[in-house]
Amino acid sequence: MSAMQCREFRDIADSFLREELSDKPTHNIIEHFESCAACRSELAARRNLRERLRAACASDAEVRPEFVEQLRLQLRAAGAHNTFEKDARRGSEPDPL
Repeated sequence: MSAMQCREFRDIADSFLREELSDKPTHNIIEHFESCAACRSELAARRNLRERLRAACASDAEVRPEFVEQLRLQLRAAGAHNTFEKDARRGSEPDPL
């Protein structure tokens, strides 16, 4: 088998980071890294981005109470709208909220 090309690495780099690849592709990537500083650098950048995104999502972000209330109202309105549509299709009056 021929040596892995940079394009091939880029196509499977995220799968490599998620440890989703079998032994052969993983071995090919490691072998490619030995001679390709650009792909080693790209993998480091992707790993860094994944870690930063994970940290940002795991942080204790505070949600404003106004946002929660607005979302609650929109969900209620959407639920009422969907209930009305279902009742209209059945030919009955919607249940009062």
